[in-house]
Amino acid sequence: MTAFMTSFDTDFLWEMSLLLRLLGAGLCGAIIGYERAHRFKEAGIRTHFVVAMGAALFIVISKYGFEDMIGRSGVGLDPSRVASGIVSGVGFLGAGIIFIRNQTITGLTTAAGIWVTAGIGMAIGSGLYWVGGLGTVLIYTIQMILHKHFLRVGTVPTINLKLTIAGSNAALESIQKTLNSKYQIINTKISQQNPALFIVEMKIKSQSTNDYAALLLLMKKHPDIKSIEI
Repeated sequence: MTAFMTSFDTDFLWEMSLLLRLLGAGLCGAIIGYERAHRFKEAGIRTHFVVAMGAALFIVISKYGFEDMIGRSGVGLDPSRVASGIVSGVGFLGAGIIFIRNQTITGLTTAAGIWVTAGIGMAIGSGLYWVGGLGTVLIYTIQMILHKHFLRVGTVPTINLKLTIAGSNAALESIQKTLNSKYQIINTKISQQNPALFIVEMKIKSQSTNDYAALLLLMKKHPDIKSIEI
């Protein structure tokens, strides 16, 4: 009986240590997810938490879940096969976050974050605590710094503008002329709700990444504009 209790205590403590790996991986994922949620992205704290903890769980099962099969005739174990499966599986999850709208691709950074979050979970699940922890700090820091200082380097800021215009074709032409005096219109989609009401969707090149106030003031000069969405 004493031997049984000793064995039970040992197994219990061992599994609790594995559980701490899962919680640690989930915490690291939540930290990365917080940065995404703070920017109102599609995948936030919960998604990153689950991805990281799930990846750690699969790694723990892969490494330790089949120990009772070791040594049996005709049985060969390869823990790395589960790791490669996680990388492929998370790729499909990340692909579901990427959208193409008005010739603009969004969600790439979040999808990449999901992918690397799974890697961090795998590292912690494997017992590489320093790699997983410091990797989390590195990813979070890079996301914050690049978004704040270098997000628009090499790219042209754009604004998606939706206008509801009441009036004739002359009013529509006047608004387009006003916009062309300050901005470059990339594309335009016009739909006519009735003979006197137009819905105009535009994508324009902005002068800066924070040009919304100036654009709104410019559009408010036209009495024919009934609503503005940016």
